[in-house]
Amino acid sequence: MRASFHIFTDRLLLPLLLLCAGSVQAACQRNGTRDGTLDLALTMPNIDRPDARFAGGGSRADDAFNCTLGTEELMVQMPASGLTYVRDIVYEARTYPAYQTSPRSPLLIFNHTIGDLAGDNYERTPLRAGEVTRSQFVPKTAGLLASVVNVYAFFRGGAMESIPATSLGTLEVWSQSDPGNRVRHTVSVQLTVPVLTCTLSAADHTLDDVSANALASAGDTARESAFGVSMNCPSANVHVDLSVADANAAGGTNGVLALATGSTAEGVQIQLLQAGAPVQFGSTWSHGFSLKGVQAIPFTARYLRMPSALVPGTVKGEAVLTATYR
Repeated sequence: MRASFHIFTDRLLLPLLLLCAGSVQAACQRNGTRDGTLDLALTMPNIDRPDARFAGGGSRADDAFNCTLGTEELMVQMPASGLTYVRDIVYEARTYPAYQTSPRSPLLIFNHTIGDLAGDNYERTPLRAGEVTRSQFVPKTAGLLASVVNVYAFFRGGAMESIPATSLGTLEVWSQSDPGNRVRHTVSVQLTVPVLTCTLSAADHTLDDVSANALASAGDTARESAFGVSMNCPSANVHVDLSVADANAAGGTNGVLALATGSTAEGVQIQLLQAGAPVQFGSTWSHGFSLKGVQAIPFTARYLRMPSALVPGTVKGEAVLTATYR
């Protein structure tokens, strides 16, 4: 007897369940319609303290974002209207680009802060004008968070000039997970800085004696020599304009000083020159930007023979130097 059998094997197919672990991403959503506005108006002293902070202010939009836990990236777009980069400044352990609105204005830095400003649940990011800045934020607690743009004024070093009321434009802030809904911060600044002045000291200058032969004809000059008027400025970069007037006569021309009390000579007067040319009384010229401390304003003086008869004696002239500032 022959027996046979077959063993049938059923395959048991087990579904494979793959569990993939990944990072939990936050989702910050725009909450409501609150935006922020900053009209920063300050009066700051005109002192020489390079890169020292004076004061600032913030454009605050409370409860601007509703965030869950996890890592979120915010984008901040800052316009560059009216701002020129000057240098980097380190403030509160962060490096900030600092900007001017004019060649002698105070310096401005900017940052964006998101978070619960009552505690330590926030992130602060320096901003660069004309760029979109990416800010990574890991909230410690979920919920409603404020969006703030801060502006700080710094001393630039040397004399400064005021910033008139100036709009710096509108900064936009959005969550990478919600790019269509943006918080807007409109910012303007006005910084009033008093004008610095310098001190001028009186100067006496004596020309060497001259013989009548050296001044034989009208228009002859002799014994030209240089001297300086001392000017003391509290800071560098004070913009100084200068003018000269005859102390004893109005309407003098060509730098020729009227004979002052004590003169005994006739037919000769003192001619005052600046930068090699006769001073034009009443006209203003730019001395430019000052140095800090004492500096000399250079002049030269010489004898000038006049058309009238020459009588030997003493010649004296007096001038008034006036400085104006801007």
